Amino acid sequence: WHSDTREDTASAIKDTPETARAQVQAGLQTPGIEIVALMLGEQGKAEQTELLAERDRVMEEKFRFVTDGRTPEELSHLVIAFEPIPYISIQGKGEPAPLAYIQQAHATLRGIVRRAHGEAVASSMRILYGGSSNPNNAEDILKLDDVDGFVPGTASTNPVLFRQMVEIMERIAPEKEAKTGRRLVLIGNIKNYRPNGPRPNPVDYA
Repeated sequence: WHSDTREDTASAIKDTPETARAQVQAGLQTPGIEIVALMLGEQGKAEQTELLAERDRVMEEKFRFVTDGRTPEELSHLVIAFEPIPYISIQGKGEPAPLAYIQQAHATLRGIVRRAHGEAVASSMRILYGGSSNPNNAEDILKLDDVDGFVPGTASTNPVLFRQMVEIMERIAPEKEAKTGRRLVLIGNIKNYRPNGPRPNPVDYA
């Protein structure tokens, strides 16, 4: 459920519960694929209490549908990427999400995993931040208890910014991983499939 391919967008590619479940299942069952990312996120800014309650309900419904029947071994290869739709920037310009909002959303997602699959899976599940992240805010966000990495957008398209993100994570990783037991993850997120995206044709990145 990438923010660009949700059912309520103008994208020609639209993720539904069924297609998202099929994609996750295919990824988890394909040899050689170490990480499969499930994007979850809905509307709701920090001050919009009613929308946040609905956001959390929908995220739990989607997560349970996609991961129902998956084994703990399969789920060890799954990461969740939280996409706060109101705080996703366009070309690096956007309102940053408050740190308390980010931590609350990630803690909520960990609770969703716990209710669905138990404590062991929840405590080891990596939950990445998919909102506006860059070298200026990465360190503060990464220090939050339930943030285990990033899916940056604009920073993915700039090798200098992306390398700076890597360096920040490398510096923080030893202490963070010793505390949580979870390895940090940084996923490049270049939107090649969009007609108006940064590149006209799909490009594969290692």
